[in-house]
Amino acid sequence: MRRGRIALAAVLAAAALLAVLYAQDIRAWQETLRTSNVAYVAAPGHPVRTAPATTFLPAGLSADLLSVRVDREWLKALPHFVGVYGIVNPADNLGPPAYTLITGAERDLTKVTQDSDPAGASQAYDLLGVLYFRSAYPGSGTRPDLLEEAVADLQNAVRVDPANEVAKENLELAMRVLVAKHGGKLKIPGSGTQATKKRRGSDALPPGGGF
Repeated sequence: MRRGRIALAAVLAAAALLAVLYAQDIRAWQETLRTSNVAYVAAPGHPVRTAPATTFLPAGLSADLLSVRVDREWLKALPHFVGVYGIVNPADNLGPPAYTLITGAERDLTKVTQDSDPAGASQAYDLLGVLYFRSAYPGSGTRPDLLEEAVADLQNAVRVDPANEVAKENLELAMRVLVAKHGGKLKIPGSGTQATKKRRGSDALPPGGGF
């Protein structure tokens, strides 16, 4: 009996220690997310910290336990988008380095289209559409498949969250461009269907300007 009591006491002590460490990690994650959001607002185009500098439990484990994966992905995707778009949008011509940057930002945004919050997923689709639209016009010529993808993503943004007025405005602008420059003849993937998660990417360079 004595041995059993000692073993139980040891288990309870270990559990108490883990609870203390977990509580410390919770505070560390909360502080990191708070300060990173503040940093993003202050300087949107600069990368921000997506994990505490130190945690008592493995950072990946505590992140999963706290369900902060999506928050971390957004903290990576948003600054990435702002930084890349700030570079490529005013450029007269997009070359291979620009498309490498665009593809990286698209990859991060694609992850947050899986956000369980419709407003978050819609914002991700909207930003993807903006990037694809810009990449469809490299300075000379047009990449029709990227323009189609841009419109499809904007449609997804509106479909996922009909209250997203920014996405509606971007979609209207994109459709006007389709009519004005291409006679509205391009085939838009996913039209009339639910949001698609398929990504084609813009790795291939267009033959040769944005929002």
